[in-house]
Amino acid sequence: MSEQISSLDFTKGKGGLCWQSSDGGLTGTYCPLEEAKIPVWDAGFWLGISLYDVAPMWLGWIRKLDSHINRFYNNARVCRMEPQVSREQFKEQIFEAVRRSKLRDANIWWVVTWGPWTLYTEDGKRFGGPELKAPDHQLGLQIWVKPSRGAFPPECKERGTKVIIPSARAYPHQCVEPRLKHFDRLNFHMAQLEVIQAGVDGFVNLTLDGHLSEGHGANMWLIKQNRLFTPSENALQGITAEFVFDLARELNIEAVGTSLTAWDLYTADEAFYSSSAGGIFPIIEVDGRQIGDGKPGRITKQLDDIYWKMAVDPRYAVQVV
Repeated sequence: MSEQISSLDFTKGKGGLCWQSSDGGLTGTYCPLEEAKIPVWDAGFWLGISLYDVAPMWLGWIRKLDSHINRFYNNARVCRMEPQVSREQFKEQIFEAVRRSKLRDANIWWVVTWGPWTLYTEDGKRFGGPELKAPDHQLGLQIWVKPSRGAFPPECKERGTKVIIPSARAYPHQCVEPRLKHFDRLNFHMAQLEVIQAGVDGFVNLTLDGHLSEGHGANMWLIKQNRLFTPSENALQGITAEFVFDLARELNIEAVGTSLTAWDLYTADEAFYSSSAGGIFPIIEVDGRQIGDGKPGRITKQLDDIYWKMAVDPRYAVQVV
């Protein structure tokens, strides 16, 4: 994997660092993140054909990096957007980008875009443009190393989050596979507008069938009678959600994925979000209904405490800087 070495000081800007490639990762250049570019004719921009993943780094430790990379490559294979470098090579490129960023607390994003759109057809046959494989098909690939920012403001850790169930529903799984982590999230934007209008912190989507789905960049959990439950329908298979299962095992607490409704959330003893952007965030109110005693719950606090301990545990994280 070749690259051009830049003398720029990437710590000057607050936005972090970007490594960008226009040939699927074979070569690339560095720039401050605020100077990163994508051509307007890239289908990742004008058609939303893009995939991404995000791994958290705290004190120089990246949590569950292999799991994030494997999910990204599996999604890319399904969409015929696999980078032109191996998973191990890509991991080394992530390490190099992190070192150059000089950050120790960061969110590390990587994004693949389709590149030039080549699937127009005429009389049932594709015409013009390159083939759907290298070296003709030139995928866009970027790595962003951004200063850490949580899914919610820091004070939400202490006081908890207030959320709504918006009218905007989750994409049906018959239309978009929920295991794909992608940027085509206009439904999340519409839900977030309802959040702003309601003066709360976040939302939990429903499926078309009325089952709980997920929040914006976060899986949702509820606790009843010392058992953890998370929606199993139309929800991303979150790496941090996977980590919560690890945390639950450490605490000898049963955790399961199942079908849940708003009623289950309204009547929960505790509830919380899990996200790579900040870990565990308590939910204390849903649609004006108090959850439990209206404060972050005991088990939620235990999970958050052990989350940060395990975030620098070699069993679950790799130290880079």
